[in-house]
Amino acid sequence: MTIPSLLAVLATLNFAQTSGVPAQTGGVQKTSEMGAVPAPTPSDNAMRIAKSLASEELVRATTTRIVRDQMPKALANDPNFQKIEQAFPGIGKEFLSVVEPIAVAAAIKHLPIYQANVAALFDRRMSPSEVSATADFYGSPAGRHMMALAASGMNFDGMLKRQLETGGKADVLPSEITSLAMATAMPTVKQLDPSELKALMTFAVSPAGVKLNQMRGEIAALAAAESCRSDPAAEAQIAEAVQTLVKRRVSAEAKK
Repeated sequence: MTIPSLLAVLATLNFAQTSGVPAQTGGVQKTSEMGAVPAPTPSDNAMRIAKSLASEELVRATTTRIVRDQMPKALANDPNFQKIEQAFPGIGKEFLSVVEPIAVAAAIKHLPIYQANVAALFDRRMSPSEVSATADFYGSPAGRHMMALAASGMNFDGMLKRQLETGGKADVLPSEITSLAMATAMPTVKQLDPSELKALMTFAVSPAGVKLNQMRGEIAALAAAESCRSDPAAEAQIAEAVQTLVKRRVSAEAKK
């Protein structure tokens, strides 16, 4: 599960509550690393949008925040992990310190293909002028500030809980992406200053903003599919690191 890719849904944060277009609610097919194929070369403006919605800076910061701030709570509330923590006090913190660099590296590794797919969607669904207007908004001070606020406010607690309960086997659904966006939208808007809010509302009622609202279901589906991407290499790295950690803790306990 590559949670940072969920940042794509931030494109629809401020329109999710006004559109009557239903998001896709079915399951999504997992994408293997070997089967990932970049979309056709996108336009420059579409890539500007993709890199604004899922920049390396945002992805790195969000992944780090999830591992450091939200995963500890999820693990603390998981009955199975509670037993492990009782047997080996402090192992949860050590586990997350091992996972963090692997998770960040994996998220960054997948960004180019994901950004190309996001850009292709905008090129496919918007006119060149709409793509340009959208790129200009998300590249503006107001757009950048909105993205930073939204990324810092996203709460993945429910999604992490479901992943722990299913051993990471549950698909991330487009409906979950939409719910996450809606929960983050209003707190984000409330933090904008008057000039930023004016810029947002001006964009929202423009042809590009209206079209973006209509695309929210497709964006959610794309983000969900990316979030279900399997990464055998990263999974193997984590498994090896965890085995090493457990062996070290077991050995240390045996010497007491």
